[in-house]
Amino acid sequence: MEQLPLPVRVARVIVTIIGIGLLGIFVLTMVIITSLVVPGTVLDGMWASKPDARALFDNLGGFGILLLAVLGVLGIVTGIGMLQRRRWARWVTVALLGANVVPDLIQGFTVDALTLIAAVPVGAVVVYLALPIVGRALRPRVDRREN
Repeated sequence: MEQLPLPVRVARVIVTIIGIGLLGIFVLTMVIITSLVVPGTVLDGMWASKPDARALFDNLGGFGILLLAVLGVLGIVTGIGMLQRRRWARWVTVALLGANVVPDLIQGFTVDALTLIAAVPVGAVVVYLALPIVGRALRPRVDRREN
């Protein structure tokens, strides 16, 4: 069995960690949905640091819950894809994280510099996932025309 180069092995470990993190998105969205649907529980405490976010979800009503459910499903499907080292999962992850980090970067440079504390590492992950070495760590493409 051929030994993979160290950068490829490291990339595989990082892809696995990101996959597990994406599965965590599913868990987090389920907790958030539960706290919105069943108020008055111990979960209400998680809104203490971001009461504006709770108000936003309350204003969105069922649409906000639907958005969270879609995010949760995307998290679990993409997480499984990353754990299986699927090429499509890499780009879906870049899109999901990019959609999260761009507004944070804008807010960090224009309104609240503290937002950059979370945005910079996520942005670094997006850049890393776009590197060719990550592509080498994923499963090779299957040419369906040969079948």
